[in-house]
Amino acid sequence: MQSQVIVALDGSTNAEAILPHALFFALQTQSTLTLLRVILPPGEPEYTVPYIPDDWYEGEISWTKNYLNTLAARLEAQGARVQTQHVEGTSAGVAISSYAAQHPDVQLIAFATHGRSAGGRLLLGSVAGDVFASAPTSLLLLHPAKDEQLPPGPIAPTSYQTIVVPLEGMVSSERVLEQATTQALPCLSAAGGRSAPASPRPAGARAGGNEGSWLARGASGTPACGQRARCAHFVY
Repeated sequence: MQSQVIVALDGSTNAEAILPHALFFALQTQSTLTLLRVILPPGEPEYTVPYIPDDWYEGEISWTKNYLNTLAARLEAQGARVQTQHVEGTSAGVAISSYAAQHPDVQLIAFATHGRSAGGRLLLGSVAGDVFASAPTSLLLLHPAKDEQLPPGPIAPTSYQTIVVPLEGMVSSERVLEQATTQALPCLSAAGGRSAPASPRPAGARAGGNEGSWLARGASGTPACGQRARCAHFVY
């Protein structure tokens, strides 16, 4: 069974900033990229909203399919296997975690925090805490710069200059090392078999372009990352 990397999207350009990072992980693990969007079920909201038409649900389904298919085509240009999916839910965080729980082949959930479209489509901001608390697998979180947008055309995988693995002296925190090492090897190869020199930057600063750093942290009491683990990767 081929594993999945879920990319949760809400229709905003900020949320799309996670795609090069998710693509990197999907290509390295030969996983399917699943572009996932949460929509409200029919009958929601329960109260009357004058500016929402009666056929809003059909329109939302159509828009979501077109939107996800467009992004899928841009990712497939890199040789990635991509599928699209939409799920219903009044809570985006619960819906994302529920989808992952129902699909044992999901090894990573990736999304940008604080992504919100101007049209008010489902947010991916405070949702991060809900997913972190309940997700049955690893997470890849990105806090994009304000108004960050992907360039037009095919979406290329990102590369990393630095992988930071904080350790606290416990065996549980060391379980993330295996995955961090695995993900570092492709970056090392891309640098010609030697470490890529990273330009000095303040701790926590964002890197320019698609080259940056990510922090891998293992959750206590869980198996090795990639095996239905609970690891969190924070890209900055």
